[in-house]
Amino acid sequence: MATKKPVVKDPEESIEQALSKTELFFEKNGKLLLSILAVIAVVVGCFFGYRHFYAQPREQKATDAMFEAQIQFERDSFAIALNGVKGVFAGFDEVATEFSGTPQANIANHYAGICAMRMGDFQKAISYFQKYSQSGNAAGDVIDAQNYGLIGDCYIESGDAAKGVEFYKKAISASKSDATAPIYTQKAAIELYTQGKYTEALELFKSLSSKYPASLQARDADKFIALVEQKL
Repeated sequence: MATKKPVVKDPEESIEQALSKTELFFEKNGKLLLSILAVIAVVVGCFFGYRHFYAQPREQKATDAMFEAQIQFERDSFAIALNGVKGVFAGFDEVATEFSGTPQANIANHYAGICAMRMGDFQKAISYFQKYSQSGNAAGDVIDAQNYGLIGDCYIESGDAAKGVEFYKKAISASKSDATAPIYTQKAAIELYTQGKYTEALELFKSLSSKYPASLQARDADKFIALVEQKL
């Protein structure tokens, strides 16, 4: 039985057929495609318009509004930095509220928490700290960890040591560098030791010694390890 030879199409004919199918597709779906493109154009235009005409100017206003509060903060004038001066300049509390949703308002909550803490109002400080949103990036790593750590400090000062340790551990987890992790590892370990939780304390002191040997906190780690081991 003779084998049939495959039919070889003329390349030009194949191209013409493909073009015809494409043209037919656009004839049938042209309006839909144009509608989709129009929606995409509107979304992209709205996004850039929002960023250029609303978000960026608002962020700049927030930065300007917070300027004097930062100066007062650096002077340790925490009440003025927090509350501002009515009719003169805004404090961190007002910036956080008025410019909610901006990065400046977020950091203002962190500053406001420090102010309230330094003024001895630990519960108010915690409420500000908890409004701060973790950045989750390298640039905000120190503040992210510090924010958790300061909540821990506030709970310790308020007499809730268990909560304090909980937030110290969160600070350790949020630390992506050696800048903050040793500080909160040591704080958590000392508090656990004070609570009589020697096994957990020993684990953290050993972690401090092995993971962060170059840190200031690691210098006393061996002394603490020996002290805890005597309790076990």
